[in-house]
Amino acid sequence: MKKALILISIFIMILVSCSGKKSAVNATANKTIGLPNPVQESTAEDIAKELNVKFAVPDGAKNIRYSIIAGNLAQMDFILNEAECTARIKRDAESEDISGFYYNWSNETPCTVGANAGIVKWQITEVGEVVGICLWQNKASNLTYSVSMKKNADSEKLIVLANAVYIAGGAPMTYKMVSMAEGLEIAKNNPDAIIVDVRHDDEYKAGHIPGAVLLTMETITAETAAKVLLDKNQMILIYCRSGRRSKIAAQNLLDLGYTNLIEFGGILDYKGKVEKQGE
Repeated sequence: MKKALILISIFIMILVSCSGKKSAVNATANKTIGLPNPVQESTAEDIAKELNVKFAVPDGAKNIRYSIIAGNLAQMDFILNEAECTARIKRDAESEDISGFYYNWSNETPCTVGANAGIVKWQITEVGEVVGICLWQNKASNLTYSVSMKKNADSEKLIVLANAVYIAGGAPMTYKMVSMAEGLEIAKNNPDAIIVDVRHDDEYKAGHIPGAVLLTMETITAETAAKVLLDKNQMILIYCRSGRRSKIAAQNLLDLGYTNLIEFGGILDYKGKVEKQGE
């Protein structure tokens, strides 16, 4: 009888011990394991410093926010014309789709962003909104870019948005920006420099800086540039109407290998006499 009581006591102790271990295991399993957040709020300055890339902010953009994703992807979120937009840049991504949008796109078309080949894709969602992305890569800097639009997207809007974001390039700019007065002084002191007007043909004919040649921003390619800019190391001063198109053109020429570029704003700030076509 005494032995039986001892055996029963040992059995009860084993049950209690197992129950305690099980509770401890369950408690451990129910704990939430903390994982680092892959999205870190940032600033344009920190992105330039940490990732050596840079966004241009489109005119009219609101509620601009910056972040770094997984330590190597720069992101800029903003509202433009009531549409939610996102721009991204990533180094060494090659042909990777970095947009974060993974639809079975029903529409796509090739495009050009700066001097880079790209592709635009768009799709009507289940709720009737048109979303879209534009992807392109600058092979010289090995940077991949994307822009996305969550409302009223179409190919034309996406291409315009992509070029607006790409004005400053992804890598730090290597063309120089000066005022109109400074640019004119540089041209005066460098008679071999060439002044380039990147406005439309009708704007150029109506009145341009004396001696300026026409190279419309929207038509810049390796072939069109080579017709008026024979030497890629020649000093080239670029202007437009207000300074927006001249920056796009300067970046485009930079991508094409021109090395001595000076962007000097718009003819709105020019105070001298203009030269008209045929005069």
